Amino acid sequence: HVPQIDGDQVVACVFTSGSTGDPQPNFKTWGRLAIGMRGESARFGVGPGHAILGTVPPQHMYGFESTVLLPLASGAILTAERPYYPADIDSLIRCLPSPRTMFITPFHLRVWLESGESERIETLVSATAPLPVSLAQMAEQRTGAKLYEIYGCTEAGQVATRRTTLSPEWQAYDGLRLWTEGEYALVS
Repeated sequence: HVPQIDGDQVVACVFTSGSTGDPQPNFKTWGRLAIGMRGESARFGVGPGHAILGTVPPQHMYGFESTVLLPLASGAILTAERPYYPADIDSLIRCLPSPRTMFITPFHLRVWLESGESERIETLVSATAPLPVSLAQMAEQRTGAKLYEIYGCTEAGQVATRRTTLSPEWQAYDGLRLWTEGEYALVS
């Protein structure tokens, strides 16, 4: 059951990574987070009965949105485990009912795939760094999954996705618009 929370209510304070200076706080309202949860749920077809797992910690904005808030909003199964080693990832996949969606980073995806045989899974989602097309192709071939990439940042949250093996074009979540002005990318 999704809690009934006022859309203007601040429910989280997340910090930028500090990669471009000192970490900066970003206060998140329930309404803004709910837009991302609805967009993510619709884009990946996640709902009741789906199992969500992730190698990304919930302290990271991507992990928070995808492995905590997405199951809360969609009725999907929330898994508390955060597998790190390839064998642990495979073991957790085998334990979960289908359909399963795993949220992972490009680095972790490469290590998992290069470890040997990887379990079959329905959906993979990558974020936090650019995903090489060759890695996306290998992931889809080895796991049978559809692999998506998320574009987002701590300040704006998740804003767009693409199926990396099919197109370089990003598709904004419903209700959001992306554009550039000079060196800056803007979202509304």
